[in-house]
Amino acid sequence: MIRCDLPYRRSDAKAADDESILETFVATNVEPRVLPETASSSAATRLSPDWENVPKPRFLLLKFPGTAGRAERSSPFPANLIDGQDQVREPGQHHETWTWNPPGYGRSSGRPRLRTLASAAKCFASQVLAARAGSRTTVWICGNSLGCLAALSLAARLQDWATEHVDANRFALWLRNPPQLDEVVLKVADRYAARRLMRVATKRIPESLDAETCARQTSLPAVFLMSEHDELVLPPIQRKIHEAYAGEHLVVTLHGLGHGGVLEEEHREDVERAVEWLASRCSL
Repeated sequence: MIRCDLPYRRSDAKAADDESILETFVATNVEPRVLPETASSSAATRLSPDWENVPKPRFLLLKFPGTAGRAERSSPFPANLIDGQDQVREPGQHHETWTWNPPGYGRSSGRPRLRTLASAAKCFASQVLAARAGSRTTVWICGNSLGCLAALSLAARLQDWATEHVDANRFALWLRNPPQLDEVVLKVADRYAARRLMRVATKRIPESLDAETCARQTSLPAVFLMSEHDELVLPPIQRKIHEAYAGEHLVVTLHGLGHGGVLEEEHREDVERAVEWLASRCSL
């Protein structure tokens, strides 16, 4: 994993020159000889100038983990399943998976606030896209659990951050267990007879993180992975998002798994089929 710090202008910064960062980590199968010289050290790389001479990848994944996830523990999944790309590849034929730590997590500056999540995600995605996507790069926006809200927000507002040199038809969405956050919060509150109290809190959830609203505004091809026994984001909640989604999409049920369950060999065939399906719809 290669660390790369991105500049980040926080809304709560006290001064314009406050040095804030979004910590990201990169997983790639490109030949090591073309990677930034600092990649083998403990120091963080920078988009400029460290990545300027690295050829643009064939597949670029922008990855948003859930609350319990961390960028430094991320993997290239599902990029490693595209065209058998788990082996070392020639520059230009490789994949890169860029995973962030949102504000307040890892070494990323700021506090973990829902109201700034979408704008911070836009800051991360726009910088990586501008620096690492070529005209023939295919881009997948990937999310897990809470990270799906950032991913959906970006997909619904693609024209606000995507650079013109990347064809809009080269974008796709890959999500696992996306939550409709207000419903999830109220379902959890019911366990503690606290629905009335938490109803007030749910009204403060930004519209940019409303999964069903974003789904209605998104037409990218998408894959939804749904854990069969999800105890946090219940399957009926997820199905409402699937039904609201405006674009062509495929739903894969991960049999036997709870919300944070690990994929097993029994899921491999269905997941690989979903990867192939999505790749066929956005690779020109």
